[in-house]
Amino acid sequence: MKTDIKLFDIVESLAGHDCGELFIVSKIVNENYCLIIDGKNRTLTRPKLKKKKHLEFISSAEKELADLFYDNSKINDAKIRKLIKSEKQKMGE
Repeated sequence: MKTDIKLFDIVESLAGHDCGELFIVSKIVNENYCLIIDGKNRTLTRPKLKKKKHLEFISSAEKELADLFYDNSKINDAKIRKLIKSEKQKMGE
């Protein structure tokens, strides 16, 4: 299990009611916590605070998201959902 979760990583929740769901890390709060979003229940305006130890690294979406996050006018929940859906298809779900 990779514990050094970084910004823009696609992660899977390992604990809680959202166990098994995919999210994107939108902010690193400190060495133990980060904010995650999925574009549906956890939107850009309402991210979830989650312990890093309860997340498993799946892949990185830094290439797709880095420029968009720094220009807030280009990022929206639909793009987040699309990235997560694409990752689920790669995983065969």
